[in-house]
Amino acid sequence: MDQPSNQELHFDSCDQALAKATELITRQLEGGEVSTTGNFSLPQIVEHLARSIDIGLGQIDVPKAPWLVRVVAKMMKKRFLNQGMKPGFKLPSSTQDIFWPESEVDPQLALSHYAESLSKLSTVPEPISHPYFGEMTREEQVILHCRHAELHFGFVIADG
Repeated sequence: MDQPSNQELHFDSCDQALAKATELITRQLEGGEVSTTGNFSLPQIVEHLARSIDIGLGQIDVPKAPWLVRVVAKMMKKRFLNQGMKPGFKLPSSTQDIFWPESEVDPQLALSHYAESLSKLSTVPEPISHPYFGEMTREEQVILHCRHAELHFGFVIADG
């Protein structure tokens, strides 16, 4: 689980989130100082964001969440979309390895996967049935993934 963020970010579009990922990965590949304040590296974060989109689009299967979790997630959806996500949420162990890579990830492959997943999001037919939040419009999914990227990129520190 990541530690509390030390910076505030806001993305109005997936293009902005992808631009931030590209900027950070490029900096890292060029030898710039890039670190995180949590348990995951930058490439692992970018891969996590890509997997989360894929899961939200039904392209990666996850175990069905308990009924109560789905009800609470649907109730929290508007809050996540409007106010962002807070650090500290712990995934159930049954889905941890689906959402997060177990080992280090090639930065370029993670970035490519993220770009591909965002592209799929822009073309998928509506409504989109999210495994936790239920039916969502494309706009809601875009906002959700922007808030998610804000949360995780807030743990990345790029010096220089």
